[in-house]
Formats: sequence, structure tokens, C-alpha cells
Amino acid sequence: MIASKNLQIKQEADGKVTYVTKDNVTFTAVNAMTVNVGDTTINNDGLTIQNGPSITKGGLNAGNKVIGNVSKGVADNDAVNVNQLKEATSNITNNINNLANNTIALGGDNGTTTSAQALNKEGGLQFDVNGGNGISTTANGSSITVTAKPMVQQLRLMFQVILQRIQVMLLSHLMLILQMQPVMLSLQVK
Repeated sequence: MIASKNLQIKQEADGKVTYVTKDNVTFTAVNAMTVNVGDTTINNDGLTIQNGPSITKGGLNAGNKVIGNVSKGVADNDAVNVNQLKEATSNITNNINNLANNTIALGGDNGTTTSAQALNKEGGLQFDVNGGNGISTTANGSSITVTAKPMVQQLRLMFQVILQRIQVMLLSHLMLILQMQPVMLSLQVK
């Protein structure tokens, strides 16, 4: 009797012959429905480690264990590692802080400006628009309405009437001057 490369033959003193597999065997192919090695099971559904991770048709389950030595993701559908996540979070936080520290100030006549207010001001930004003499302001929603007070409106109308009268008087005087000019010229010629 001859054993193959994976078998071992033992012959006992009483003449009994025992065929056993060697401790280290090599096969070209193994077909099995389920293979159990300690806490690990491999079957048609995938690989499962009792109380540990599994890779099955349903997906990857890390079994609440840390997945270590993960390379940085590159493509859009790659996973990221904790270092990449921390870098991205830090960049976002820095950008938000930089933006929040920006200020806004409003400018008025003659180079006047309001005090600058930071974008992250508690309670939000607010600038008051005050009306001067004869002007009132009203804020509603996101709009500010600037209105001339009634007295100012009356003065404006009176001023318009006065301007119209001055224009009429100037035009009349101009017409008189133009009518008189040829007479004056004719007097000078004689």
C-alpha cells in the first residue's frame, strides 16, 4: 500500500493498518457546503466569525470592531479614514470661524460709518436707519421705507410752484428783451 501526498499510513504492531490525513495537506480543489474552523464559518452566504466581523452577501459587518490601517479614500465612492474626516471637519470649522469673524459696517454721508458688527454677533446684526429733519423711516420685514414728512412735502410743492413762477417770469423777460433788441439796433443804425 502506498499513501498519496496528503495521506499517512500507520501500521500497528498487531498488524492493523490505519490511514490518516497528514497535518499539512494540499488540495487542488475543495468542495464543501460549510467549512468550520474554530469560531469561523465559511458557507454559501459568506464568512462569519462568532462575536466578530462578517463578510456576507448582505454586506460587510465589522461586528463593532475597529477597522485599522485604512488608506485615504481617493475616488468619490471610496471610504474615508478618521484622519481624512478630522481634516475635513477642521477645515470646515476654520472656514466657519473665519467667515463669522468678518464684519459689516455701513457708510453714510461725508465719510461717516457705523460701528463694524461681526457676522457672529449674538442676536444677529442690526443697523438702525434714522430719518433726518423732515424724513421718517419705517422698517417692515426685510424692507426700510424712507418717507418725507407732510410738512416737507408741502414745502417741496411750494418750492416747485415758486420755481415754475420764476421760470415764467424769466421767460417773459427774455421775450421782452428779444422784442426790444431789434428796436435798439435800429436806433443805433440811424
